[in-house]
Amino acid sequence: MSNKALATILIVDDNGTMRALLRGILRSEESPDYEVVGSASDCEMAIEQALKLRPDIVCLDILMPKGNGLDVLKQIRKELPQKPWY
Repeated sequence: MSNKALATILIVDDNGTMRALLRGILRSEESPDYEVVGSASDCEMAIEQALKLRPDIVCLDILMPKGNGLDVLKQIRKELPQKPWY
């Protein structure tokens, strides 16, 4: 198996414990095909990180300070229309 991740992930959650838990799960030996490339604690940071890192997957909390996850998703999709967002 190659050392290159099949998918990169950005974790977005205002709860630091949840971000750490998700990062730990996705970095485990059971998930070798994923690489966590960044994390964000609010909506503004999430958009910045998504545009900078261009992850394949955004693990996105819905209720956050400075907005909500659905609005973040709309903004990311608008800014990165070439990504195959599902």
